[in-house]
Amino acid sequence: TLQYPIRHSVGAATVYMQPASEGTGVIAGGAMRAVLEVAGVRNVLSKCIGTRNPGNVVRATIAGL
Repeated sequence: TLQYPIRHSVGAATVYMQPASEGTGVIAGGAMRAVLEVAGVRNVLSKCIGTRNPGNVVRATIAGL
């Protein structure tokens, strides 16, 4: 459901999200998965780079979307 790759940073947390083909599902971990599922994103590949602090990962994911 994403149209183009997204990279966004908050503090030391950087999140990278890219569109995936239909049927892939949400490939994400921890706090990022919860945010993407609530936002209604169905097919995405994602990665946390830098710190894995859940607060900053959530902020970066929301800001990136």
